[in-house]
Amino acid sequence: MALTAAGCGGASESAEGRTLTVLAAASLTETFTALAETFESTHPGVKVRLSFGGSSTLAQQILQGAPADVFAAAGPATMKPVTEARLTAGEPRVFARNRLVIAVPPGNPGRVHALRDLAGRKLKVVVCAPQVPCGDAAQRALRAADAEITPASQEQDVKAVLTKVRLGEADAGLVYRTDVRSAGGRVEGIEFPEAAEAINDYPIAALAEAPRHEPVSLWVHTRVREDAIELFGFATLEELRVFELLLQASGVGPRLALSALSTFEPQRLLGALAASDTDALQRVPGIGRRTAERLCVELAEKARDLLGAEGADDATAAAGRAARLDGARHPGSRDAVEALISLGYSRAEALKAVRTAMRRVPPDASLETLLKAALAAAAGSGYPD
Repeated sequence: MALTAAGCGGASESAEGRTLTVLAAASLTETFTALAETFESTHPGVKVRLSFGGSSTLAQQILQGAPADVFAAAGPATMKPVTEARLTAGEPRVFARNRLVIAVPPGNPGRVHALRDLAGRKLKVVVCAPQVPCGDAAQRALRAADAEITPASQEQDVKAVLTKVRLGEADAGLVYRTDVRSAGGRVEGIEFPEAAEAINDYPIAALAEAPRHEPVSLWVHTRVREDAIELFGFATLEELRVFELLLQASGVGPRLALSALSTFEPQRLLGALAASDTDALQRVPGIGRRTAERLCVELAEKARDLLGAEGADDATAAAGRAARLDGARHPGSRDAVEALISLGYSRAEALKAVRTAMRRVPPDASLETLLKAALAAAAGSGYPD
């Protein structure tokens, strides 16, 4: 799948004992199952109930009144009747894309190497039914290859196609890349160029008839790989933004970024980057001195911009302004900041106090003098809150 936008979910609701019902295309089974676990861990009291199937079948269930909160389809065509019936709470958002491959049993006994190999040979080929997104995509790909096949069966969802190939009941089947990956070596995937003519968009929408309670949100980053899509869920937009900032650094992947967010709160992590605090960054498992220094070089200015971004709260914006001066006028400023934090002040409060203190003492003042001035500034500002 290819990402069109880093999506965010905000249509769901929460209450104690609340069940969130999600109807999703069968090809999303593995991805949404993992995402549901993340959602439940970040929203105590909310249970996610997943129902997977063919997108057209799920759409019909919604039209017939099936209770659900969220609908994720494998194509805009199957989302369309739901939106036309005004059953969505807003416009659907495309959050991912997927493309077809030819699935064959291990060893490829049918010697299939291209889409045209499925036509004119005595091969048992299975595809999705035409009204299902994967079936529609298969027809478009076959037209692009100028190939005609007589399928042995037309299934109602892509997982059924995959199962027949996996069990040896078919010589080949048209499924998505992610389905082959989820099979874990029990099938092989064969790429074909015509798949580029049949890429499926995946729209998602909250449903208008879902019961309304206190709203909750799960912010999602979608990572695109050649053979898979990975979704990473976050309880706040701030966590998502810091995660995506860390991924911009060379050599930083999702695991290390998640490790950093497990070690520090987002604001504290941004403060460390903005202040080039390599000692703090080295507290993160997997980050040594060289990596910490590289992160500061590559991300310090971006972290300052993010801290001071429009819409940030007062404490976060203050931390961003303070970080621009931290270490610039006094070599002991970082130590003073850490000392204030150890006394119970937040990172933003400590940075603001030290910034004020650096204006009041000469550059060559001792750390003790700077710290006294910072404590006075904090006390004069009414810290801690």
